[in-house]
Amino acid sequence: MRLSLCCAIAGAFALKSVVAGASDITGQVTAVDSGDTLKLVDGNGRQLVVRLSDIGSPQGSAYFARGARQLLTNIVQGETVRVAITGEDGTGRVFGHVYRGLLDVNLELVKAGAAWLCIEYAGNTSYLPWQNQAIRAHRGLWSQTTTFEALIACRQHPPASSKAP
Repeated sequence: MRLSLCCAIAGAFALKSVVAGASDITGQVTAVDSGDTLKLVDGNGRQLVVRLSDIGSPQGSAYFARGARQLLTNIVQGETVRVAITGEDGTGRVFGHVYRGLLDVNLELVKAGAAWLCIEYAGNTSYLPWQNQAIRAHRGLWSQTTTFEALIACRQHPPASSKAP
């Protein structure tokens, strides 16, 4: 417990460079780069790159990459979202859980089979039952992707600045 609290406090201080110590930011989505990365403009006019934390999606020419990007675009493009920040990588990119109103965008992508839970990096594993349901139904990317392939993809494109404590 102490280690988690220590890491949480250290993480909060590290975010000052990007978000002035805020644990949440709100802004309008201006672009969707992939099924797990978007750009937004906050209330101060700053453009931020947001990597959805705890999850990953297919990238580039991988199976279902276009579908995952399109689904995220349909949910958030032009919308005002809240990002519950979980970390940053020092380049101006933040990691976080994205909400459009009450809708948990990260969870919706997992439910639809457009993203997988990166269990090694996840600070919150509550999406796992939803992922298992998508796998059983062969929904979205799970019609041609294995959990092993998803694990490898998570290591290549982590949804956090480091592994979860």
